[in-house]
Amino acid sequence: MVVLSVLINYDEGVIKMVFEIIIGIIVALFIYGVLHHFFVINPEKEYQAINKDHVDAVVFKMVSDLQSQKQNINFYQFISSTVLTDVWGRGVMVYEYKYQIQSDLELLKIRFILEGSLAKQPHEIKQIAHKLIITDCWLNDHLLTFDVADEQNDATEEYVKDIKKIDQK
Repeated sequence: MVVLSVLINYDEGVIKMVFEIIIGIIVALFIYGVLHHFFVINPEKEYQAINKDHVDAVVFKMVSDLQSQKQNINFYQFISSTVLTDVWGRGVMVYEYKYQIQSDLELLKIRFILEGSLAKQPHEIKQIAHKLIITDCWLNDHLLTFDVADEQNDATEEYVKDIKKIDQK
C-alpha cells in the first residue's frame, strides 16, 4: 500500500510537471508568434506596400508611354496589380499586373516591347533605384498578365535566377 501511494504521488507530480512544461511551451510559442507578427511581418508588409506604390508608378508610366508611342498594343483596361509574396516567399519583391489589351502582336514581341520600355523607366522616376525586370508574361484571351521583380534584395535576386533557369529549360 505504501509503495502504491508513493507511485501515485510520484505520478501526480510528474504529470503536473509535464503539464506545466507543455503550458510553458505554448505560452512561449504564442509570445514568439505575436512578437514575430509585430516586428517582422507587419514592417515587411508596410515596406512592400510602399515599394509596390513606387513600382506601380513606374509600370503605369510605362503603359502610358507605350500608349502614346503607338506600339501596336492597346492597353484599354487596367485590371489589377498584386504583391506575389504569398506565392514566392518572404522578402521576394514581385508584383503581378493584369491589363485587357488589344494587339495583333505575338507574346514574345509584346514582352520584348514591355522589357525595353521598363528598362528606360527607373531612370525617369527617381524613387526606384533598383533594377526592375519582367520575369513572366502571358496572354490569355486578350488578358495580358506580367510579373515585375524589383531586384533590391537577395531573395528577389534568387527568385529571378530561378525563373531564368526555368525559362531556359
